Amino acid sequence: MNSGYIIKYQDGKEIEADIRPIDLVGFERQFNVGFGVLADPKEARYEHAAYLAWLGAKRKGETDNFDDFLQKVDTIKEFQSDTPKAK
Repeated sequence: MNSGYIIKYQDGKEIEADIRPIDLVGFERQFNVGFGVLADPKEARYEHAAYLAWLGAKRKGETDNFDDFLQKVDTIKEFQSDTPKAK
């Protein structure tokens, strides 16, 4: 099963950013919490999802800076599927 984020930029471009183990470790190092926090609605923050999406986009060569990435993003939607679809 694939999981990750479909990122839509303000210019209309869409990409799929799959999440890999290296991204989960990067998340844990950045926030000093286990990735299980993402499943807890009382602890999860939108920044957590945005950071994971950014890590996936960064790995694809889309961006280098988190804040610059956020300035360009219109929406971030999570997917979990065997066949993710981006426009």
